[in-house]
Amino acid sequence: MTFSKEWEAQFAAGSHFSQYPWSDLVALVMRHANPKKYDHKVKVLELGPGVGANIPFFLDKGFEYHAIEGSETAVKYMKHKFGDNIEVIAGDFTSLIPYEENTFDLIIDRGAITCNRMYGVKKAIEKSASILKSGGMYIGIDWYSTIHPFSKYGVEVEPNTRIDIPIGTFKNTGTVHFFTEDELRSLFYKDFYIMYLEHKTYSTIIPDRESGWASYNIVAKRRK
Repeated sequence: MTFSKEWEAQFAAGSHFSQYPWSDLVALVMRHANPKKYDHKVKVLELGPGVGANIPFFLDKGFEYHAIEGSETAVKYMKHKFGDNIEVIAGDFTSLIPYEENTFDLIIDRGAITCNRMYGVKKAIEKSASILKSGGMYIGIDWYSTIHPFSKYGVEVEPNTRIDIPIGTFKNTGTVHFFTEDELRSLFYKDFYIMYLEHKTYSTIIPDRESGWASYNIVAKRRK
């Protein structure tokens, strides 16, 4: 199990309650997995949705939404808010993905898989490949980069994996892995074709100068 218990504490305290869909995710889903391209209701699985910021987008576009989330507090919140319109399972997606092979058209995560040690990341990607349909898509948003200014903070527990980062959005959130491009290519090489790979860097100037941000977005198609 690699789910960081710190996330349960964060959600229980009312922190990290993102309420709106992430714009990068919306753009890449509509570009690469637009439901209008399918002749059936598109089944999507989100890994680590938090409190469900992306759910309204998927429901509005007619997707059949499923998710696995490690925080019991977050799961209860989503079930109360969205009811029978979604299926959410409480569990660690690096060890528990209880679906049969060839189930989903699309699997997504935003800043979730990156919050694990590498063996957990590998297990999640391997399992995702097995439950995606042939030609199914994996879209990962904001997998943190080794260029990220916080990638040298905290305690390194394995190459590029840190815990106890004391500052910024990573404070009190447990494990974070910072990826290289080569790591990403290696992770997806066996079971996927990488359709799109983006490296983002930016910093805020107004109202406050911040130290910056660096992460990857990836779109990968399951090999047949």
